[in-house]
Amino acid sequence: MVPSKPSPVNSSPLAYMISVRILEENANLIKFTLLHVHFSLQLVLSESFSHREDIGSLDDAGRDPSEEDPDEDDDAIPDDAFFDALPPDDPDEPDRPLYDGAPLTVHQSSTLLMAFIIRHNLTGAAAQDLLQLVNEHLPVPSVVGSNYLLRKFSMPHMDEDIVYHAYCYNCSSYLGSGDELACDTCGENTTMPSAVKRGHFFVALSLRSQLRSLLENPSLCAKLNVGGNADRDGETIQDVTDGTLHRQTVGPDEISLTFNSDGISAFQSTTGSIWPILCTLNELPPKVRQKHVMLAGIWFGNGKPNMQVYLKAFVSECEALAEAGIEWQNPVTQHIVNTKAFGIMCSCDSVARCQLQGLVQFNGYFGCNWFPSERFGGVKHVYPSTDPPHRLRTHPGFVGDAIRARQTGEKQNGVKVDPSPLLVMPRFNMVSGFPVDYMHAVCEGVVDRMVSLWFDSTNNQEPWYIGRRIPEIDERIKRIVPPAEVTRLPASPTKRAFWKASEFRCWLLFYMLPILNGILPVPFLKHVSLLVQSIWLLTKAKVTRPDVAAARALLVKFVRNAGRLYGPQHMTYNNHILLHLADTVNNCGPLWASSCFIFEGYNRKLKSLFHGTRGVTHQIVKNFVIVQELGKRLDKMGPETPPGVVKMMETLLRGYPLLPSVTRVEEEHLDVLFHGRGTAFHCDGDVNACLTEYFQEPLCNLNIQEYSKASGSGITYERSRPGRQSRRADDIVAFGPADLGRIRHILQVEHDEERAVVMVVQPLLVEANSIPVDIDATVEHILVVKEEPLLPPLVLSLSSSYTKCVQITVEDTWYCCVMPNMIELD
Repeated sequence: MVPSKPSPVNSSPLAYMISVRILEENANLIKFTLLHVHFSLQLVLSESFSHREDIGSLDDAGRDPSEEDPDEDDDAIPDDAFFDALPPDDPDEPDRPLYDGAPLTVHQSSTLLMAFIIRHNLTGAAAQDLLQLVNEHLPVPSVVGSNYLLRKFSMPHMDEDIVYHAYCYNCSSYLGSGDELACDTCGENTTMPSAVKRGHFFVALSLRSQLRSLLENPSLCAKLNVGGNADRDGETIQDVTDGTLHRQTVGPDEISLTFNSDGISAFQSTTGSIWPILCTLNELPPKVRQKHVMLAGIWFGNGKPNMQVYLKAFVSECEALAEAGIEWQNPVTQHIVNTKAFGIMCSCDSVARCQLQGLVQFNGYFGCNWFPSERFGGVKHVYPSTDPPHRLRTHPGFVGDAIRARQTGEKQNGVKVDPSPLLVMPRFNMVSGFPVDYMHAVCEGVVDRMVSLWFDSTNNQEPWYIGRRIPEIDERIKRIVPPAEVTRLPASPTKRAFWKASEFRCWLLFYMLPILNGILPVPFLKHVSLLVQSIWLLTKAKVTRPDVAAARALLVKFVRNAGRLYGPQHMTYNNHILLHLADTVNNCGPLWASSCFIFEGYNRKLKSLFHGTRGVTHQIVKNFVIVQELGKRLDKMGPETPPGVVKMMETLLRGYPLLPSVTRVEEEHLDVLFHGRGTAFHCDGDVNACLTEYFQEPLCNLNIQEYSKASGSGITYERSRPGRQSRRADDIVAFGPADLGRIRHILQVEHDEERAVVMVVQPLLVEANSIPVDIDATVEHILVVKEEPLLPPLVLSLSSSYTKCVQITVEDTWYCCVMPNMIELD
């Protein structure tokens, strides 16, 4: 018989001390504990219990002084002691309730606990305290006793999905993945445990297993675009699958990968860095693949990895995926399918690209990755040529240079003597497979440099210097009202050292021209308008071939005039590779499709999977696998799962709370989320007329509910509220090339068991733009608008997606800057 427990009012000192300790660790824990109690501890609150056991002598922290301090080894999350303290379970036994009469099962409870531990990056001590705290609230010790989570989450497939590879301590040559290792170069003998202890190893995770999980996911399988867009005419480029590279490389029943590798600073006080290999599946829609990034490998240490060694395991698996393919079960047809996969594109910054490509550094002679021409100059190398490169690198030429470099022992056109392992990767093009990453080259490259030229006091004698007018600029910046998709509010140029790439992107596309109009001298404003227009064209959701041609001409003109306006010393590498952006779009899709924004965002997630300074690689790998398993378990939760469990799991895995009051409806295969509660709709004359015309029914026959905010296709729209002051606004939409409107109403309309979701939009009057721009740069996305009440309102269906706008007011002029796409993540 299980001893009874005290009532919640008279709970044990141990429970109280643990509660205090956990709250100090993370204030959000109380929310989780209350939610957990809500679902699994309803019976406890109505019964009275006595102490389970004598808690003995405790120290000031509420612990037995004879026990080892769990914080001494807090670099493992969660540690083995934590896993050993979880409930037992027989894999052949059906899931059972947490205790008799509990609405939660052991499986659901443990899933929530693990999700919470990973989400809040708990130490081993905090995780153990959390388990004890929950257990103290239970009538039966159901959460403590064995290694349940160890076996049920990550451990079943850990051995086959994770492989450790070692390299030589003396000469850094690749040793292999076995237990007993010998170096063929220097003769050094070692073992895998010894190599791991010294830190001379990296970890490879099975891409095959991760791809199989994606393909067998019912919701993802339905969205796969296997074979690309062969039905399109090739005149519109909407994604990677529309690019020349995908069309010429990937077959109709094959899939492809984009991969990335870049260094992440692990700590602020040391030089340790993490180099992951991340992959995305190109055949998934852009917004979907952003959420399903795969980890193929990880290296941790000081400096940079030897790519000739580090890439071996990744290339070997890509060879296996290309030759044998992946066997998976189609969740719709239940047929076993074999699909071959190919890595076709590597997105990375200029520093990593040279290492991955096997070229000299970008600031050296023959340093351009696409143009085999020397740089010129004295101490500072520059690219004085302003015309489009007439002799581009090709894959056969690159391979030939690599062979000659190996034979002669000297670099050939910048290709190093030690070739990149990517040379033997099936169907990978060593030139066009490396797109120009506009995040680093444009946002953090050219734009950052231009902003520094304009505001850096070292240029105070130059004609372009405007640092003295920063107070005026700051006042204008306060009048910028971005939509929700712009995650960072605009900041003063004096804080540009802290700007992220997304802030430079917004400065370029939206803020720069309206804010600097009348401040930056006209020749320089006209010059930068060339860059604004070209990047906007190349980052649109749908880029046409004429858009690419126009952007190419604008970029050539921008690069040519940069040397004349700012001097030849500023014709740097980033300036030069602007000439290759148009080819990148033709080959790899719009610039957002091949940029590093997705991977940089995921790198931040990887940093959240470890803490402490020991066992960094092990922590990241273990917790990544657990996160993957949690996602699978969430997908498998059926209708019998309590809704609160599903909602809590979604919140923990997303990393941010779900809205407290959301109503979901389906309208023409589109999920629409209404924020808040609906209210009765009361309309005036002009709205009444347009709704009657749209639905061909008198309004008295319609059931209409009005909402203040709604989301469709991941885009949030908000009803305009006159007089409301806010730093963000989602009430202006573009529904045509130069058609903008303010949202007056968001409505759900029901009639004869049919449902529609619509917006009533008040059109805005577009006026002439007075910003002085280059004659070839129309800057068509920056519009001067004003209210015009006499224009009749329009009814727009939320079954279509619309583009949001950034609003800027400068003096008496109201600018609306149309976003190029609603896909990119900051």
